[in-house]
Amino acid sequence: TVTAFSRLPPLGSALAAGLEAVLRPACVLLQQIQPAYEQAVIFSDDGGQSEEDGGMAQLITQLLELLQSILEKGRLRSLLKGHLRSMLQLVVPFMRITEAQVKAWRADPNEFLAHEEDDYARGCQVRLSGEGLVGELATYAKREGLRALVAVVGELLTRGECGIASGEAHAWKLVEVALFLFSCAAAEIQPRALQRGDLAQVAPVALAAAGRLCADTAVPEFLRARAFAMLRKLGDAVCAL
Repeated sequence: TVTAFSRLPPLGSALAAGLEAVLRPACVLLQQIQPAYEQAVIFSDDGGQSEEDGGMAQLITQLLELLQSILEKGRLRSLLKGHLRSMLQLVVPFMRITEAQVKAWRADPNEFLAHEEDDYARGCQVRLSGEGLVGELATYAKREGLRALVAVVGELLTRGECGIASGEAHAWKLVEVALFLFSCAAAEIQPRALQRGDLAQVAPVALAAAGRLCADTAVPEFLRARAFAMLRKLGDAVCAL
């Protein structure tokens, strides 16, 4: 469905009528599988099985790509209007770093970072599709999309930092994905927009969190690496603030 929808625009009108019927059960399915996915993939090392052909990552990726396709089509964008925040709250938990990815990073940080930026690399399917979705939100949904993203990033940072403070073992992954999302969105806009635009509300919080993490040797190494990577990626924007 995603392939046909994306590559054959004339099918858009025919598919539009049934898109809501497709999206609703798909979203319900994600809600239902999220706890099991969290335990089996996010919190445990599944050896990359979820990324194999027919694995759960492919299903999640297909939904993310469908959402991207909808955002790209002006006549269909109304399907998501008013639901962008809840959409992000649904899909972002699946974008958290998995234990298999953490293991791959420890084995070879440079190779992992190269894969994270390679659209055709295996092992980061969900993250890459999620990054694409954030880009489409910034491009097509504009103010509503960025406001939804700001709200979700703020929620993740608060929950993650509170969880870390209370000793929750995997709470750091909420902070990490928040920084990942923020850096993806910030890279799509002009640096001055971090001061006066929609991201300005969360920019100081995210940048301050990244600064603290860079200096905190007690947090997981991958989280510190994400903080360094974010500040490096947004170097010009950070200097402009």
